[in-house]
Amino acid sequence: FKMKRQAEEDSSVRRGPPKRVAKEREPIAELDLSFKNPNYEKKGGAAAARAKNLTLPRIYEKDPQEPTLPTHKNIRAPPSVRPIKKFCDITGFEAPYTDPRTGLRYADSQAFQFIRSELTSHEKIQSYLQIRGAQTT
Repeated sequence: FKMKRQAEEDSSVRRGPPKRVAKEREPIAELDLSFKNPNYEKKGGAAAARAKNLTLPRIYEKDPQEPTLPTHKNIRAPPSVRPIKKFCDITGFEAPYTDPRTGLRYADSQAFQFIRSELTSHEKIQSYLQIRGAQTT
């Protein structure tokens, strides 16, 4: 307790972290900017930097000697390399599963329960397969 009171009375003692003293820096050597063009002037400002000239790909140029390349506008496009998506015959969602007994595709357990419980006759199953175009006789 005595030491604390002495520290309060003594003005040379500080509380808290020590005060940082700025170090004197050495002068930085002058940079060599001989590669810069002294006559360069930036033209247009920020607006010119945003507005860029758009060039269309060569496929949009019409050349009468060249046959038309397949695009989204003409029908002569190559077949897709992606696999065909399969959809649920009951719900219409993407179907990762197929019932081995009936051949119907289903998306979830509720659709599977519907197939097994409600579609008991061969005619009902064939009507669902006929809608998809996969009916068997």
